[in-house]
Amino acid sequence: MEFLYIIIPAILVAIGNYLIFQKKLIWQEVLGQVAGILAIMAMVVFGCSAGKKHDTEILNGHVINKARHEVSCRHSYKCNCYNTTSCDSKGHCTTTEHCSTCYEHSYDVDWDVYATTGMTQDEFSVDTIDRQGLQEPPRWTAFKGGDPFMENISYDNYVKANADTIYKSHGNADQFKALIPAYPEGVSDYHTHLDRMIMVGASLPDLADWNRDLTTLNCSIGPVKQCNIIMVVTQGQPESYYYGLSEAWLGGKKNDIIVMVDLNPDGTIQWTNTISWAKNDIMRVKLRDDILAVGKMDRVAVMGILNNNISQHFIRKRMREFKYLDSAIILTNTEFWWMLVGALVLSIAISVFIDMNDFGNTSGYGRDRY
Repeated sequence: MEFLYIIIPAILVAIGNYLIFQKKLIWQEVLGQVAGILAIMAMVVFGCSAGKKHDTEILNGHVINKARHEVSCRHSYKCNCYNTTSCDSKGHCTTTEHCSTCYEHSYDVDWDVYATTGMTQDEFSVDTIDRQGLQEPPRWTAFKGGDPFMENISYDNYVKANADTIYKSHGNADQFKALIPAYPEGVSDYHTHLDRMIMVGASLPDLADWNRDLTTLNCSIGPVKQCNIIMVVTQGQPESYYYGLSEAWLGGKKNDIIVMVDLNPDGTIQWTNTISWAKNDIMRVKLRDDILAVGKMDRVAVMGILNNNISQHFIRKRMREFKYLDSAIILTNTEFWWMLVGALVLSIAISVFIDMNDFGNTSGYGRDRY
């Protein structure tokens, strides 16, 4: 419906132009103008809709193999050059250079690593340390089977595109705005490193070990359950902080399991809750009860609880279950008015262009336009 509201005024401009200058225009010109406006604005609206639902999620897996490959040389240069000169009948001469392509080496070497997330298999190359790649890169040497691997993949997030409708804001995100961390998605070091232990006013003496164990857990259970586990640890925050983070992160990505734990000053657990698009609440309830029963943050105990409960109870909700929301994606007021004005300007510009040019009017009119 919004699309009609955008294009109808532009079409009326085209029709009005034809009625005013009908002796100078042919109906094919007006039809072409309308078709052009429809095509351009349809692409703009479609692109806007696609942009609204574009999102990424992290898939977790592990390295399965690595290999050294000889490939065609990538370092070319011009060689065996010579010039030819040709002249036309008026004596104007042109010199043309002709060259062959040569290569610095007979081959280059790629140092490749193979990994799987259970859903996809990927290959990436480690940067070489010499131009041809003959020397084995230390980073490639360090890779071994079972090493963590993670990657960002794109998907259509219909919930994100309809956030105002589906994930209504109750002001909680604004209340905790200064305490909402950035979502962790900056995978680095050849898809192997991402800190998913997020501290908000809290600290853990063995934080590096927590991050390591959480990465290991993600990469072992991730391919099986297609999940991405994140932990957010706060200190002295009310339980409503859970709703603030949930609003700010729009419920997380479709495969996220975001476990929130708030600590008292003495390190005991005050409350815990989980954000997830899981198909049922059994996992959330079990995680809450079992983590609270630990008393204090114990890394081995908490990782065991995560592993057991997610393995037994997590069932990922597929985004295609929200496909019905695709037709409900709407433009914001700003987007609507910009597109409306853009369509009108486009229609007026096309009208002026066809008024000032002759595209085949053989009626006897229009040969002397302006």
